[in-house]
Amino acid sequence: MTNKQVAQLVRSLGGPPLTVVGRFAYARPSFYFARGLCFEGSVFDGNDLYISTLILPLFHPLHYVVLTYAERVCNGHRFELNEVLEHSDEIMREHRAHERHANSPSEFIQYVESSCTGSLNLGFVQEVLAYAYILAGDRARADKIIDVLRNPAGAFAGTVNEEVTARLERISRTSGCAEPRPILNEWVRESEKGLKLAPFPPPSN
Repeated sequence: MTNKQVAQLVRSLGGPPLTVVGRFAYARPSFYFARGLCFEGSVFDGNDLYISTLILPLFHPLHYVVLTYAERVCNGHRFELNEVLEHSDEIMREHRAHERHANSPSEFIQYVESSCTGSLNLGFVQEVLAYAYILAGDRARADKIIDVLRNPAGAFAGTVNEEVTARLERISRTSGCAEPRPILNEWVRESEKGLKLAPFPPPSN
């Protein structure tokens, strides 16, 4: 789908304004999260599409839209383009229910641990949770997750590459002596560049 088509679909749905970047239409509730709608073309018919409501944790470096924290609306219905408007109320209702999970790190953690259970065995999801716990003020819980991820004989052995290991080591070096938020803020900026998102003002504290 083209940016123009996505923009037209977003306007037809109503609701708060969303910024369109490729197939992703987003808003920024805070420095650390983006949330919005993703429009995926169907492999079965080029004129059909799926719509997902999703959250992106930007404090973990992202270079493309991931659907790990997404849910397809209307029970995964495959829409014809001319159907979207008649389902707009249902689509936006489901989107509003989902987007609240990006209101804070704590709400995001609760959502991932309760609703993304099929992804909790993935190393990168545990990495994201560790950083979310830091932002939520629970460094002890974050350190436990990081220790498990860094264990070469642990449950996530083979899913943690050199890049992830380097990030975990940077965060670990801040334990008990330095504030890790500047590192997470740096990764937010990296995600903004990778996803072509407009820069968002960092938190004041």
